[in-house]
Amino acid sequence: MSTIPIQTYAAGDPIVAADVNADFTAIQTGTASLTDENTRTEWCSRGHIDEFPATRTFNRDFDFIENSAATHTVNTNTWAQVVLGAAFRITYITPIVLEPGQVLRAHFDVNAMTITTDAGVGPQDAPAFNSTDCYQFSFWIQDGSLQVLQLGCTSTYSTTIRPLSPAAALGVGSMDEYQRIGQRCNHTLCYINNTNANLTINYIEVRSRLWDTTWLDAVTLRYGTFTVFTGRY
Repeated sequence: MSTIPIQTYAAGDPIVAADVNADFTAIQTGTASLTDENTRTEWCSRGHIDEFPATRTFNRDFDFIENSAATHTVNTNTWAQVVLGAAFRITYITPIVLEPGQVLRAHFDVNAMTITTDAGVGPQDAPAFNSTDCYQFSFWIQDGSLQVLQLGCTSTYSTTIRPLSPAAALGVGSMDEYQRIGQRCNHTLCYINNTNANLTINYIEVRSRLWDTTWLDAVTLRYGTFTVFTGRY
């Protein structure tokens, strides 16, 4: 509902005529704008939002993929498409066109269910301060010239709880004992077209990879959701 901002006062504050008059003016102006519509409780509710195929109120495009049954195995240190039952790729019949300053929002959620490592070799055997126990997610697009490009940032997750000091220096055993099993991972992106040209997106997909395969051989993913939308401008 409509609000009327006024000054706030604490005990002992001096009364300033100009401030009080400004509050009265704000109340007068705001009161003149009140109607039975903008004072209604929850006036902007779910019922006010148009559903497809009507014109969408807040966004031009909204797409969603979900799969809770299939699994995907990440077992390479090169970027590969996530496939949970079907490829986690959204292909647009009419390509998205982001004008300069416009924003695309994408979000991916998934569970890392199990991990597979080299037998008899643990993260403590790797050089200090590396990322041999990590896996990553990123969004990739095909643009209007059919180039396939990585879009924005990368999310990195570790399969173990590793100290910042070499394990040998801490006098601890195998870090296998501290594996992260069944952790929920997500990768979120708000991509702003900060160029002076339109960006055409034919499709956007989720990819994953291992940081390397020195110790970590595979991560099994399940329970994935993927959402993409652009605002109405």
